Amino acid sequence: MKKFMALVIGVLTMTSLASCGTSSDTTAQPPTETKEITVSVQNGQETMVDLNVPFDPKKIVVVDYVALDMLDSWGIADRVVGMPKSSTPAHLQKYADDEKIVNLGGLKEIDMEALMSLEPDIIFTSGRTASKYDDFSKIAPTVMTQIDYEKGFVNSFKETVTRNASIFGLESKAERQLSDFDGRISKLKEAAAGKTAVIGLTTGGSLSTL
Repeated sequence: MKKFMALVIGVLTMTSLASCGTSSDTTAQPPTETKEITVSVQNGQETMVDLNVPFDPKKIVVVDYVALDMLDSWGIADRVVGMPKSSTPAHLQKYADDEKIVNLGGLKEIDMEALMSLEPDIIFTSGRTASKYDDFSKIAPTVMTQIDYEKGFVNSFKETVTRNASIFGLESKAERQLSDFDGRISKLKEAAAGKTAVIGLTTGGSLSTL
């Protein structure tokens, strides 16, 4: 979790979870005879639906760096077979540099033919590519990272982490990570009590302040 909390509190941007949790439980322990589980996801029409996904999938495509960040922090990102590499965050650059992982282009310009050829077990995507959700779903079960701001950024993010972890049987590890988040948030609240701040946000080559 190299940068996550500072950015969540400042600009609501999620980055690395990698330093959270040092337990060795990165190998999923599947329930007896369970090959699929059902998770709640948002589809391309922004409707919550129940989706059957393979338990502990081995071939993963990520079209969402938040999901890749989670896989990295859980020690299972070596299962990624394809991802867009054109704008990979610095702390995940090692995956963009990995020649064994197929380059699927950019987040909004996905090479669908290359994706299809990979025959992934599961696809992780985000709201940026919601318009392609139905197309992704024709290739493999597709799980979207989508923040529900009515629930609050952090609460919604926690739900996403817990859901994604359940696909791999890693709920206990995710719970420890999120507990660490809560502790950091509490410390930040204490440090910020009675104080004001100016937050800078750089997008598209311009700087804005909040």
